[in-house]
Parts: sequence; structure tokens; C-alpha cells
Amino acid sequence: MPFDAVVGQRIAAGGRPPLEITGVVGDVVLDVYDTPSLVVYHPHAQFADDRNWALAQVVVTQLAPERVLADVRAIVAASDRELAVHGAIPLTEVVGRGTRRERFALVLLATFAGVCLLLATVGLYGVLAYAVRQRRQEIGIRIALGAMKAQIRLTVLRLASIPLGTDLVAGGLGTLLLGRWLTSLAFGISPSDPRIVVAAAAVLTATGLAAAWLPARRAARVEPRIAIQEG
Repeated sequence: MPFDAVVGQRIAAGGRPPLEITGVVGDVVLDVYDTPSLVVYHPHAQFADDRNWALAQVVVTQLAPERVLADVRAIVAASDRELAVHGAIPLTEVVGRGTRRERFALVLLATFAGVCLLLATVGLYGVLAYAVRQRRQEIGIRIALGAMKAQIRLTVLRLASIPLGTDLVAGGLGTLLLGRWLTSLAFGISPSDPRIVVAAAAVLTATGLAAAWLPARRAARVEPRIAIQEG
């Protein structure tokens, strides 16, 4: 129905008898999910005789809320001593209440992600340490034939590059597939933002290299004579 056709009709809302519609405004968002809500605006004078009706007022200030609360109470009391200021809280806390579910979900996801990253790091370290132990004689022979320590370390790091590269590819595909679901938990940023993807890949790469560095360092310190005798 066109807006012009709505003006002049009557509507009942707020427990009041039908009142005439005098105007129509655009969509109104009252939550953090950007979901338009159906709202009926009434002049405050229509509710002035109802002392049980709460009126929300927003005070803009550059000072701390607790410093202006006393002045706000004094101004309200000066206008009408029967009015009471109840439930005065910062607007940031009001917005925070609307995002508690998303914050809890993100904290939970971050906790699981941290645990998974730790397990992956320990697993990669264990696999590489075992591989270095199994190839100890081979490494000793290479060092005896003149291989430099940097070459030995590079060999071990190459072993780590295979699972690390696979994880990066799998993580990138997972971001593309699950990005839409994570969008509902994020505000002001997209999970598929290139900066986030690059940062995540950098963290995974740095973690993988850190897990591989100790086995690579141990491999470079193998004594050729002892390694060959052990074999």
C-alpha cells in the first residue's frame, strides 16, 4: 500500500484506542542484527497520564556516565518530582547485551581453534622428530660427505612443508565454504576479508615452522660417527 494511502487511517497500538496515522517513516533497526522492526511512534503527551509507562532518554556527553548521572537526576526532578530515573546505564552496555550470544560463540570458537592449533603443532613436532630419528643414519652420512648444517635443516623443513601446505589449502577452502555462516557472528568485518585470510595463513605458517625448527636443529647437530655406528 502506498504511504500516501496510509496517512489518515486509524491504528490501535500500545493498548490505546485507534488513533489517526499522521505520517510514515523509513525502516527502523532496533537491534544489532540490522533487522527492521515494526514501530509505532506516539507523541509523549498521549502517555503523560500513565505513570507506569517507561520513557527512554539518551544523554550525549563526553564525560564519564557516573559524573553526569547526578545532574540528570536533578534536571528530571526539577521538571517533575514524580518522575524517577531508573536503570541508567551506558549505551555501550546496552549494545553489549545484544551481542552476548555472538561474543560467547566467538570465544568458544577461538578456544577450540587455539586447542586445535596447539594439537596440530605438537603433532607436527612429533612426526618430524620421529622422522629425524628414523633417518639419523642417513643424516649422519650426508654430514660426513660434506653436507652443511643449513642443508640438513632445510631438508627437515621441506618435510614439514607438505602437511603445512595441505593445511593452508584446506583452511582456505574451509573459509570460502563456511564464511557465510561465520558472517552472522561478525560485526563490521567479513570472515572472508583478504586481510584476515592472509593473517591466519601467516599464523599457521609461523606455527608450523616453529614446530619444525627444533627437529631440524637437532638433525643438524647429529654426529656422523655416532649416527653411523648406531645404524
